[in-house]
Amino acid sequence: MSETSVDSNYIIHDGLLIGGEWRRQTSVGHSEHVNPNDGAVIGTVAVAGPKEIDAAVQAARMAQKQWVARSAPERAEVMKKLADLIEQRASALLATLADIATRLKVGRAMQRDTYIGPVVNEAGCQRILNVIDRACTQKEGRMVVGGKRVRGELANGYFIEPTVFVDVRPDSPLAREEVFGPVLSVTRFTDEEEALALANDSAYGLAAFVQTRDLNRALRLANRLEAGQVNINGFNGVAPGAVFGGYKQSGFGRIGAREGLDEFLQTKNVFIQLSA
Repeated sequence: MSETSVDSNYIIHDGLLIGGEWRRQTSVGHSEHVNPNDGAVIGTVAVAGPKEIDAAVQAARMAQKQWVARSAPERAEVMKKLADLIEQRASALLATLADIATRLKVGRAMQRDTYIGPVVNEAGCQRILNVIDRACTQKEGRMVVGGKRVRGELANGYFIEPTVFVDVRPDSPLAREEVFGPVLSVTRFTDEEEALALANDSAYGLAAFVQTRDLNRALRLANRLEAGQVNINGFNGVAPGAVFGGYKQSGFGRIGAREGLDEFLQTKNVFIQLSA
């Protein structure tokens, strides 16, 4: 297979991986893939035709026969190699994440191209910088980008660079407490249950985010996440008619929708004894 990078955000794949080998696709064409966040086309990939599908099914059948014939220790060795490959890709993903953070536009809130605006005041700015400094000093995670106040024409404002920490300890304040600033903490997990445990292991629960292609998994996690709002594969804001509020120590009560109106009402119980 050949892979041609048109620019840093656009990739063309003109082959298909079948049976462990890249094969040039010949019968159908290509399909554009769109970023669901902003609608931009991020690449094109080859589309499988009847010949490629038949070859893929045959390869899957052969792989299944080989897998069934392997002993438990042999299967464990294969899974270990797969885990190593995933770990290598994880490092590449983290590098991409850091690169994205450096390209986010920090600026004044009224500018249309601003992605990250200022924090509320000087005290808030210092609090966030103290959180970053503490995380570095106490080795709560490894900072890969950001961590400082924005300089240049924004130096006199309350602007902080987009900051990313990776390999964050799950028991650290950085992982368990709300920063309320442009700071992202990345903690690795092995499966859905561990991810759920990490997300819920906090005294706070205002909002949660799930990224997945599996709708059943998305709904399953949304049901079990201890948060007042769960976003699936993106954030589109809060609908005017939606209720808003958090779990645990993330606020009291609800605003918006019928639940929000209930906050302004009083409930009265009236008991009447009826004579026989």
